[in-house]
Amino acid sequence: MQQMLKDLGAAAGATVIVDGGIGTEENLKKLREWGYQYICVARGRPLEGEDDSEEGMVLIRAEREKIVRGKLVKTEGEWVLRCHSSEREAKEQGMKRGFQKRFEEGLEGIRASLSTKRGTKNYEKVLERIGRLKERSHGIHSYYDIEVQQKGQIATDIRWSFSRANEADERYSGRYYLRTSRDDLDEKSLWELYITLGGIEDSFRSLKGELGLRPVF
Repeated sequence: MQQMLKDLGAAAGATVIVDGGIGTEENLKKLREWGYQYICVARGRPLEGEDDSEEGMVLIRAEREKIVRGKLVKTEGEWVLRCHSSEREAKEQGMKRGFQKRFEEGLEGIRASLSTKRGTKNYEKVLERIGRLKERSHGIHSYYDIEVQQKGQIATDIRWSFSRANEADERYSGRYYLRTSRDDLDEKSLWELYITLGGIEDSFRSLKGELGLRPVF
């Protein structure tokens, strides 16, 4: 990473914008040691316990139904911009519904096999099938309670409930967090700097897609 920055001519004090894959604690520490500033999307929720209400949030972008609001919060050693995007929320809620639909259809299929002639009925095998389904569920399974009823070594029924719906709504709420070492940016300036990364990613997609430069040998 340091060599790439040198090859790009990034002098000390330059701001490096990275995505979540590069924005590990170790890499951010290195950037600080080398004298760079950084902006990155946070992994997880860096503001645990922070009020998630819209109070105090300023309007960053308003374009038809695309509304983005944000609030800067000072933490130890950096600033965190808590963002909420109406467009992102609609997209994430759609994803959640899709994950739920596929997961519950999978559970229905496993339950149906309990009553078919050649279906999987062994309790341990049924648990294995549910485990494999969870691996493909994009994490939506963590918001469900699943009970497999048994009689001896035979599974007799599967019941489930979407018991942590509020937690799921929070996870797919269109909220995200930007971290930065810079202390001279307001909410709008910080957000606009970060989304330049999206323009570069679009360019890479065009290179690999429309221009057909993939695969690279």
